[in-house]
Amino acid sequence: MLQTEVLLICGLVIVSVLVIATVWYIPKRQVNNLTKIRRDKKLSEFEREKERIKLEDDTRKTLAQIVGGIFLIAGLFFTYNTYRLGLKQQEISIQKQELDRRGQITDRFNKAVTNLGNQDLAVRLGGLYSLDQILKDSPEDYQTILEVLSAYIRQKGKTEEAKDADGELNSNTKLIIVRGKLLPDVEVAVTIIGKRPYSVDRDNVRINLSESSLTLADFRGLNFAQTDFERSELYQTDFTEADFAGANFKGAKIDHAKFENAKNLTSEQLESAVFDSIRVVGDKLLDRESALKYFREKEAENYNR
Repeated sequence: MLQTEVLLICGLVIVSVLVIATVWYIPKRQVNNLTKIRRDKKLSEFEREKERIKLEDDTRKTLAQIVGGIFLIAGLFFTYNTYRLGLKQQEISIQKQELDRRGQITDRFNKAVTNLGNQDLAVRLGGLYSLDQILKDSPEDYQTILEVLSAYIRQKGKTEEAKDADGELNSNTKLIIVRGKLLPDVEVAVTIIGKRPYSVDRDNVRINLSESSLTLADFRGLNFAQTDFERSELYQTDFTEADFAGANFKGAKIDHAKFENAKNLTSEQLESAVFDSIRVVGDKLLDRESALKYFREKEAENYNR
C-alpha cells in the first residue's frame, strides 16, 4: 500500500513538472518563431518586445486552458471510476454481511432445534425462545420456524404420556397435562405461534396443529388465523379474544372451551367441531344448539351493520 502511494506521488510530481515546462517553454518557442516571420514589420525594438510578450502570454493562457480541460476530464474520469469502485465495494460488503447474517441465523436455528430434543425442560425452553427471536430477526425463515414449532407441538401431543388433573396416568388420551396444566414448553411453543406477526398471514401460511392435545391451556388473545385444529383435543382451553380467521375445527374436541369475544369465529367453523357445551359469555356453559344459535345471531348482527 505504501509503495503504491509513493509511486502515485512520484507520478504526480513528474506530470506536474512536465505540464509546467510545457506551459512555459512551448509559448516561448512559438512566439520566437512568429517573431522571426514578422521581422519585416516596421516596429521599434520596444514595440516588438511588447508584442512578443503579449503573444507569448496569450499562447500560454490558451495552452493552460487546454491542459486544464484535459485535467478536468481526467479528474471526472477518475472520480467516476472511484465512485464505481466504491459502489462495487459497498455491494461486496453488503453481500458479505448478508452471508455472515445468514450463517449466524443458520447456526442459531440448528442449535435451537437441537435443544428441542433435550431432556432438560430449561434447555428446551431456551431452544423455543431462540426460535422466537429468529422468527423476529429473519422473516425469510418465517414458515420454516412455524413448521418446526407445529411439528414439536404435534409430536409432544402424540407421543408423551402425562398425568391428568388428579395426578393419575392417563394413557388413553395421552394428554400433555401435569396437575391440570399444559406442559410449559408446549404452551410456550403455541404462544410463540399465537403471537407471530399477523400481517404475514396474508401470505396464507397455514399452521398445522391437527391431532394435538392442548387441553386446559391459556391461549387468551392469541392469533390462530389459518390454524388447523382438526381432531385436536381442546377441552377447557381458554381462547378468550383469540383470532380464528380461516381456522379449521373439523373433528376437534372443544367441550367446555372458552370463546368469549373470540374474533372471526363463525358458526360454520363450530359446526364441524365435537362438543356438548362451550363457554361464550363469562363462565356460563351453552349447549351445542344454544352456542351455534348465539354465533349465528352474532353473524347476522354484523352483516346488518
